[in-house]
Amino acid sequence: MNINGDVMRKLLAALSVCLVATDLLSQGISGKAGIAHVANSDATASTASGSSITLLMGTSLAAGQSIVLCVFSGNRRDVSFTVTDNGPVAGSNSYSTDRSQNLATKGGTIAVLHADNISIAGHNPATLTITPSGTGSIFAVASAYSGLTSSSFDKTNSANSRSNLPDSGSSGFLSQADELVFGCMATAARSGGTISAGSGFTLRKTAGRQRIASEDQVVNSKAGINATFSQAVSREWATIVTTFK
Repeated sequence: MNINGDVMRKLLAALSVCLVATDLLSQGISGKAGIAHVANSDATASTASGSSITLLMGTSLAAGQSIVLCVFSGNRRDVSFTVTDNGPVAGSNSYSTDRSQNLATKGGTIAVLHADNISIAGHNPATLTITPSGTGSIFAVASAYSGLTSSSFDKTNSANSRSNLPDSGSSGFLSQADELVFGCMATAARSGGTISAGSGFTLRKTAGRQRIASEDQVVNSKAGINATFSQAVSREWATIVTTFK
């Protein structure tokens, strides 16, 4: 069978499209709506021993969005945190702890928590109440996102050290190519200089005179990723990376 040049070029073009589509599917790229940052909280710190703190989200949230928090207990280790909000039904929004990490030597525990598919309708702006398991000062910031799944948590890692370049270590390979990467860090000392986001990240919020900071980015690769920050001086730190799909 003879195939002229035009027909052959069309066949090759169609084959190329099929190969590209197959490659994208193999990378896990989904057809869901894009992930987007929609709101930050106010930055809250408390020095009252063992007290709860309250975060107010900056704008009204829509049902089905997700909230991710970065929380730090400033002077005690192995602290856990409970989060509630002002949703229409008490306890309807469930906040899980994705990872926690102590500072290397000093007192202090950092944690990332989140809730998916939130129900806030009629109770905006969202108010989050954070209660620690132990006494001591606590600091917290939060961000809200659209476009995540109803069971969004994927990968996480954490590290601690002393330097001016906090680094969580790699998340490990992601389950799919389009994911939110959330970075969270805290330091042992106040007023140590400005914290900046790592390459590719957007700094979202800081609290407690640069004691705690959060950052994020949306990636389109399944490659593992580190949450990195920089700070003006060397301080003891703990840093967490968490990814959401």
